[in-house]
This record gives sequence, structure tokens and C-alpha cells, in this order.
Amino acid sequence: MKFTLNQKKSALFIVIFVVAFLLISALDRRIRTDDNAAIHKQYFDSLNYVSVLFLGDSHTATSVNMEVSPEGWYNFSYPSDNAFDMFAKFLYAQNQHNLEAIVLPIDYQMVTQFRLKNRNMCKSLLLSSQKDARTVFDLNFFEQMYHNLRCKFPLLIKEEREKFMTAFIQTVREKFGVPKSEESMIFSPYGNWQFAVQQEGSIKDEEQYRQRAEEVVRVQIGEFAPETLILDTYARFIEIAHQQGIKVIGVRYPLDPAFLEFMGERDVSLIDVAVSTLPFDEVFDYKDSYADNTEYFQNPDHMNTKGSESFTRKIQKDFKKELEL
Repeated sequence: MKFTLNQKKSALFIVIFVVAFLLISALDRRIRTDDNAAIHKQYFDSLNYVSVLFLGDSHTATSVNMEVSPEGWYNFSYPSDNAFDMFAKFLYAQNQHNLEAIVLPIDYQMVTQFRLKNRNMCKSLLLSSQKDARTVFDLNFFEQMYHNLRCKFPLLIKEEREKFMTAFIQTVREKFGVPKSEESMIFSPYGNWQFAVQQEGSIKDEEQYRQRAEEVVRVQIGEFAPETLILDTYARFIEIAHQQGIKVIGVRYPLDPAFLEFMGERDVSLIDVAVSTLPFDEVFDYKDSYADNTEYFQNPDHMNTKGSESFTRKIQKDFKKELEL
């Protein structure tokens, strides 16, 4: 069988494309080690004892510091995790440990449309059995296979391609001596998420900082109403935990003074009312507990290491007093 020149060119193009894609995928795994859910899972699997499990997104991840936490506490949060990711992690964790309590975030962005954007199931499916995937995502066997296949090649997913490009550019910059961005996060050997470059209030550009606070409030909260799908997922999640005798604690994490100022211009009453209907055993609202401590924040909605150490000691006292945890 003879091939035309055009057919040969097409075949060569396909081969080059596939080889290039595989090489870039391998590079992606190499340079994005700190943004790799598999490493986070591997660390969790090495733990012998977990009694209190913290779940959430980057707000929780950077607020609860494992280096000063009591034995048995673990922060299983991950940047951009949503209600479905937390649900999957809980199901995974409760099969391995006798949990006494789980701590869920009730920050405003967690229950609005913001946390439904760019949903990526890969982190959760890495932890999920077929049964758990059906419980969390309502996926049948073939749908789960399809999503697992996509997750094997994350660059097929737009969100992952964007993360790769950001990491690639940062890697090239570092090769030329440019330090990591203050927004770069790393996963430490202690199970902590930390910012690679720690920033404190005294060295921040005040004008840029306030501009960022205003933008973050606009994007994360805006005029959004509470999202019914997320609230229903929280409710199912809490019900299953209660059936197993596990306490469920709601926590609203600390916010920087600039964030609080701009948030005060928004009406979040609908979100507050919706969250109040969820059957938590206890709720702790710390959003303004560091309203006079800008130096504890990396940026308007994330704590730095100094702040996370202070906050973790604070919740340890509160949990012990109110919940005997």
C-alpha cells in the first residue's frame, strides 16, 4: 500500500504532536511537584493517626499550621478545593482513620458560584473508589473511566494547562536568578501549605495591596447568592459524618483588614442565612479576629506563617474549651 506525500506529512505531524505532548506532560510532572495532589495524598497515607481533619481551599491550607498543631490534627486542605473535593477527601480519610471531628470552611467564597468555576475532578478521583465517585459526583463506571483517563494527561484540561504555563514561566525565571513570586505556594514536609516568599504588613505596597483586596472581594463574593448545589453537598456531607458519630465544625477563617473593609460594602446576609441552616455541631467565626494584625497576612485573604502559627494556637484553645478536642 502506497501513501501519498500529504498522508506521510499528516502521519509525521501526528507522531510529532503525540511525542511533543508526552514530553511536555513529563515536564509538567517534573516542574509542578508542589501543585501535585498525588504528593499530598502520599503524605496523608503515611500518617498513623488522624482524629481531627481540616478540609478546605487555600484559605484553610495557609491558616492551619501543622508544625504547631496537636497530635492527631491534620490539614488536608488544597488550593482551590470545593465542596465536592472536601466530600471525597472525607470519604477517603474516614476509611483509614477513626475521626472524631471534621472542620469545614464556611468562608463566603466556599458557598458561592466562585467555587463551582473550573471544576476539576482529578484531585478527588485520585482518592475515590467507584462507590465514592458515585456518591460525590454521581458518576457511573464509564463516566469515571473517562475522567480518570483525562486526569492521566492533565494538560488536556484547560485549567491544568494554565497552571503548567505559570509554573513553566516561573521555572525559567528562576533559572535566570529571578526569585519565586510571593504568590507561589509550596507543600512542606510537615504537611503545610506555605507561600514560598513570606510577606508581612510592614513591607507591603499599601496601594497595590488595597487594590488587590478590592479585586479579590469583587471576584470571590461580588453580588453572588449562596449556591444551592454547594449547600446541598455540605448538607449530605454533614449527614453522613453525623451518622458515623463524627462531629462537624464550621469555621470562617481570618481576613485581613483591607479585605474586611471592602467586604463591608457588600451584602452577604443571604450567605450568612444559608450557612446558618446547615447542621453544624459548632461554628466559629474568626473572620475579623485579626482585624488589627496586617502583619499576619500574606495577602488580603491568606495568612503567612507567622499568622498561621498564631491562629492555630488560638483554635487549639477554643476547640479544647468548647469541644474537648
